[in-house]
Amino acid sequence: MRSILIVAGLIVVGVLALLFYRDIETRDIAAQALETSEKLQLELAKARATVNVVSAQLDGRILPVRKTRVTIYSHASGLTDNDAMQLASALKPHGFDVRITRQNDARRPDAVFIGAVVSAEEAQLVLSSVPYDVEYLFRLDFPRQFGGDPEGRSVGVGYVSAQAAKSDDPRAKPVKISRQQLASLLQPKITNTEFQTRLRKIAGP
Repeated sequence: MRSILIVAGLIVVGVLALLFYRDIETRDIAAQALETSEKLQLELAKARATVNVVSAQLDGRILPVRKTRVTIYSHASGLTDNDAMQLASALKPHGFDVRITRQNDARRPDAVFIGAVVSAEEAQLVLSSVPYDVEYLFRLDFPRQFGGDPEGRSVGVGYVSAQAAKSDDPRAKPVKISRQQLASLLQPKITNTEFQTRLRKIAGP
């Protein structure tokens, strides 16, 4: 009788363990599916933004009276010198003033800076062209000495989120941005006011 109870107990434990591991596996599969879905949504948002920007250029809407500056910081990986040249070649025909600077930083870039008054279509074109995953935005009041722009008229690409880690200035701390938030900034045909409102909610002071 005792042996039967022991065997029955082991069977119950085994069934519970199987259900537990199946539940973990199901959760893992669901998490992977969600991550894949978010990545696809972001890539679709980038593609739509690019199409909208091309349409804007054809309509003559994107070329600003005062050129928006894009500073590209190249690295050994993530955004190489060749990547920087290709990005500059893609942006210059749209009227941007593009500058490339070599960074002696072994870390891969994961952040960008977008000025407070950069137009929606200009910012979207840059964001949809960046060759690395954007995981952080620097604040709108990011100090100039670290790569910010108090006038809010420029965009910075190739930034590393930890580049100002030693600074005690809270304005130098980057803001984590989700794929959904990035996709919201890439939504086609939103007004400049709406874009800047969304940007301020994410990276505003």
